[in-house]
Amino acid sequence: MITGQLTAKLHGYYLDNFSRLSLILRFCSRFICAYPGMLGILILAGAIQTANAAPLVLDTDASISLAGQQHLYIAKTDKPPQAAGEIDSWIRNQESVEKINLFGGAYWLYAEVVNHSDITDWVVYPNGTLIANVTIYVYDDSNSPPLVIQTGYRSEHDYMLQYGKDLTIEHNAQKKLLIHFESIYFASPPKFEIAQKTAYQKEILYTNVLILAAFGALLTLSLYNLFIFLTIKDPTYFY
Repeated sequence: MITGQLTAKLHGYYLDNFSRLSLILRFCSRFICAYPGMLGILILAGAIQTANAAPLVLDTDASISLAGQQHLYIAKTDKPPQAAGEIDSWIRNQESVEKINLFGGAYWLYAEVVNHSDITDWVVYPNGTLIANVTIYVYDDSNSPPLVIQTGYRSEHDYMLQYGKDLTIEHNAQKKLLIHFESIYFASPPKFEIAQKTAYQKEILYTNVLILAAFGALLTLSLYNLFIFLTIKDPTYFY
């Protein structure tokens, strides 16, 4: 008796919820059929909002990551827009991706920055991994061709053991950065940052001291092993 009542209650519960779900699905299908372009409009609106996101504000001594405003695309071509006015149409023809494949490839990264500080000397740099080639195209509000900056481990370095490149941004000036980078592999996802020149110089001084100290320790151990080998003629000290 009790089992029959319980079964009837469960049957009624599932039947009631199934009916509600059916009503919701019927309403959604009618809405989509009545407004076939609504979904496309919503997606397009989201894309426009992303493309027109507010630029990153440069007003601090700390390094600013472009990750908060960057847009990442697969590089089907290495040819950039010829002027700032062509960027929007150029971006619409690119394939957006959420993350970088660590097994290598070529990518475009787009970001906008505006300088609200009185500092005009800045450094833009990739960080966190080895990158073979990086080309940074810097656009302003004019229709003139972009400033082209080359970096990466195959390029000449302005700073020892670092990829940083100097960039002048006047007070209240806005710059559009289109970065093309490629490598046969990435040890970790590359990070692109921008920092005040003086702050960057202090940061890399500390980093380079640690790197040179590590190389010095390795050299010392190598010379020590060589000395032991010459003394006792044990080849294991070469390993």
